[in-house]
Amino acid sequence: MPTITRQESDAELKKTLGKDTLANGNLLVNWVRIIKSEAEIALMSQAGKIAEKVMATALDNLVPGKRECDAVAAVLKAQASGTPDFGGDYPAIVPMMPTGEKTSAPHLTWTDDPYQANQAVNLELAGCRHRYHCPHRPHRISWDPIRRRSCPTWPTSPWTD
Repeated sequence: MPTITRQESDAELKKTLGKDTLANGNLLVNWVRIIKSEAEIALMSQAGKIAEKVMATALDNLVPGKRECDAVAAVLKAQASGTPDFGGDYPAIVPMMPTGEKTSAPHLTWTDDPYQANQAVNLELAGCRHRYHCPHRPHRISWDPIRRRSCPTWPTSPWTD
């Protein structure tokens, strides 16, 4: 099979088009994807419910002495298992839950270091349902497990209100 150069391909396309011309449709697909169907909105709402479960699971696993990898394992399970009504999916990014000194750099994955009391923790988490994502915005929290249990403004998902 002969190799066709880009110039030859362009020349053949122009010959085939005749008087017609090509327009730049560079962002066309992205603009169409902005419009969501009722089914897509329902999936995004389900992803939001999963994201709420994921955040609650993360907060429940921020325990002094617990290894980061074990807390993340619980979050991964929550992402995949979803809710009793519908399962989850893996999101496009792994759970980010660094603590202490590791919070100074973005997107660090977990280690086997144990969580320490009264250290800052960055949480970047998401719920996903059939590839529809509901990410939680990054949270930086000063970790105080007793105070967080009674905090009425603890983060919740805006997608499920």
